[in-house]
Amino acid sequence: MTLFTPGPCRTTKSVREAAAADLNHREPEFLEAYGRVRRRLTELSGGLTPHILAGSGTSAVEAMLTSCVGDGRVLAVVDGYYSGRAEDILRVHNIPHDILELPWLEAWNLDQIKAALDSEDYEAIVCTHHETTSGRLNPVEKLAEMTDAKILVDAMSSFGADPLDFSRVQAVAASAGKCLRGLPGVSFVLMNGELPDIRPRTWSLNLSHYASDKPPVTAAVQPILSLDVALKELIEEGGFEARRAEILEGATRIRKALRSKGYDLPIPDDSASCAVTLASIPGGKTWREWSAECLDAGFMVYGCKGELQNRYFQISTMGAVTDDEIDRLIAFLPNA
Repeated sequence: MTLFTPGPCRTTKSVREAAAADLNHREPEFLEAYGRVRRRLTELSGGLTPHILAGSGTSAVEAMLTSCVGDGRVLAVVDGYYSGRAEDILRVHNIPHDILELPWLEAWNLDQIKAALDSEDYEAIVCTHHETTSGRLNPVEKLAEMTDAKILVDAMSSFGADPLDFSRVQAVAASAGKCLRGLPGVSFVLMNGELPDIRPRTWSLNLSHYASDKPPVTAAVQPILSLDVALKELIEEGGFEARRAEILEGATRIRKALRSKGYDLPIPDDSASCAVTLASIPGGKTWREWSAECLDAGFMVYGCKGELQNRYFQISTMGAVTDDEIDRLIAFLPNA
C-alpha cells in the first residue's frame, strides 16, 4: 500500500529500522539522540527552542495554548476542521477566547481579521499555517504585522516544507509524522524566546518541563530515535528548501494530471501548500466508494472533514513516495 496521506506518511527504510532499538529513556545512547533531535530542530527553525512531547500533534497544540497564554483573551482564527480544534482546547481549559470563523475554501479576509483585532485587546492569536482540511496555506506573516499579540501557530502539515518566518511568531506546534517523515507519536512546540511565567494549567503538557536535554517523563523512545534519523536525512538532503522542492515536484505533476482529467481543484496553486492537493471526488461517488477503489488499487488517499466530506478528497506527497509510485497513481486516476 502506498500512502498518499498527510500524516502518518511514507517513511524511509532507515527511519523505520531506527524504531527497532530497545532502549530506556534514561540510557546515554537515547539521551544523545534526544539531544541531537533538539539541536537539529533548533538549527532547522533558525534558533527556536524545542519542547518535545510524546503524543499526537494535537498534544503539541494543547501544550502550546495552555503554556503560552496567561490571563488574557485569545482570538482563534478558524478556517477548517483542524483550526477548529483549538476552539475545543480553549473551551476545555476555560481560557477566555473569541472565535473568528472564516470560509473553508476561501483565502483569509485580512480586513475581517483586522476588524476583529481592533475590537479587543488580545493577548494571543492562534491560527493554522497550513490548514490541512483544505490544503490552503495561510499568510501568517501578514497577520503578525497587524498586531502586537503573541502569534501561536499550528504548523503541523507545513513544518519542514512550506516556508514560515519563525521570527514573527511566538510559538510553533508541529509533529514528526508529516513533512519531517518520522513516525507518529512525537510532537513538539518551538518557542521564540522564553516561556511566559504563568499559572500551570496541566502537568504533563506544561512546556516548562520539556526545556532541557532530559525528558521529564518516559519519552516516546522509538519514535524519537526514528526522528533523529529522519532529521539527519533531511539535513543531508539539503534542509527545508530541498524537501519543499521534492514535495512540490510531486504535487505539481499530480495537479497537472488531475486538471487534465477534469477534476476540480478549488485551491489555486499559488495559495496551496506544497504538501496537500484537494480535488473533487470523481464520477459522483461517495467518499466511501472512492476510497475503496483507491485501496483496491494499492493507494491510500485521504478523506475530507465536515462540509467537504463526499465532495473532495486529498492527495499528499509529503511522504517518501517515488516517481514510479506517482506515475502509477496518475495512471490509475479515472477521468472525473
